[in-house]
Amino acid sequence: MANNVSEQTIPAADIRKGDTVLGFILDMGGRQERMDHSDPYVADPQADKPGCQCPGHESLTDEDRAKRLVVLYDGARWDYACDVMTADTLVIITQEGPRPL
Repeated sequence: MANNVSEQTIPAADIRKGDTVLGFILDMGGRQERMDHSDPYVADPQADKPGCQCPGHESLTDEDRAKRLVVLYDGARWDYACDVMTADTLVIITQEGPRPL
């Protein structure tokens, strides 16, 4: 899925602080589509913030909300909208450091 040898595609739950998030893989009914961020960012993953009413959380479907969620970014970027996704969403990154085997 990654276009570059330094890129990796891993579940959102496995993103570590310092990884650079380039985009994610959108599942479109059995077809997968790569969605690149126009401005990659450094992840600072944290547990979901239930009750958050930012645009990122407001865009979640009921199906998404029924799953474990991960917030990969929460800050001034995107007018304080969280980058929140299901823990199993495939995220395209360049990693901060070596990952254990």
